[in-house]
Amino acid sequence: MANQALTPVQVVGIGLDGADGLTESLRLLIEQATLLVGSERHLSYFPNHAAEKLPLTNFRLVIDQIRSRVVASDQADLAKSANPLIVVLVSGDPLFFGFGRLLLTELPADWLTFHPHLSAVQLAFSRIKQPWQDAQLISAHGRSLDELTKALQQGAEKIAVLTDGTNTPAEIAHLIVKLDHPTQYQIWVCENLGGAQELASSCSRSTMVTKIFIKGFGLELKPICSKTRPAKKLPM
Repeated sequence: MANQALTPVQVVGIGLDGADGLTESLRLLIEQATLLVGSERHLSYFPNHAAEKLPLTNFRLVIDQIRSRVVASDQADLAKSANPLIVVLVSGDPLFFGFGRLLLTELPADWLTFHPHLSAVQLAFSRIKQPWQDAQLISAHGRSLDELTKALQQGAEKIAVLTDGTNTPAEIAHLIVKLDHPTQYQIWVCENLGGAQELASSCSRSTMVTKIFIKGFGLELKPICSKTRPAKKLPM
C-alpha cells in the first residue's frame, strides 16, 4: 500500500456493505483523501469524512476536475505532504465494465492505482455455486442486446449478463422467447449482491416476463444463464 499511495488518484472498489467491506488499509487510505469522488450512495458510506466530496454524475466533468487538480498540484510544486490525494469510489472491480476503463483512456496510467472489490459476477456465480471460468460475460448496461442475441443463437455454455433499467431480466426473457432457440437455459437472477436485500433466484422464462425484481441502491440485476440439456416431457 505504501508504494500505491504515491499515485495521486486511488480508485477503490466498494460493495453494498460499504466501508465495513473494505480492508483496514483501504479505510486508512480513504481517510487521507483530500477529494472524495463517488456516487451519492458511495459517498453516503463516509458521512463524516472531512474531505471535499465530488458526486460522480457527469463522468467527463469529473475527469476534467481530477485532471485539473493533479496538474495544478504539479505546477505548484507542492511538498509531498501537501499533495492532493484523490480517492474515487466505484462499485466492485473498477476495471470490469467500470469507470476505471474510462479513467485509463483519459488520464495517464501512472496517475492511477486500482483497488478492486469483489465484482457482482464473482458474487453471483458464488451464490449459485457454479464455476465461471468458462462463462461468457456480457454487459447490456447502456448497450444493445445484440451481443447477447448472438451468444444465445450460438448456444453459449454459460452467460453472465449485466443489466440496467431498460434491458431488464423481463426484457431478456422476452428475447429468449422470441429467439425460440433449441438450447435451453437455467436462468438465475441475482439482485443486490452483498447487501441486506440480496437475493438469488432461479426463474423460468415465463416467470421472468412478469416478475417484479428488487433493484435497491441502484445496483443492476445480473441474470446468470447456464445451458442445460433439453427438458424431457414428464407423464401427467
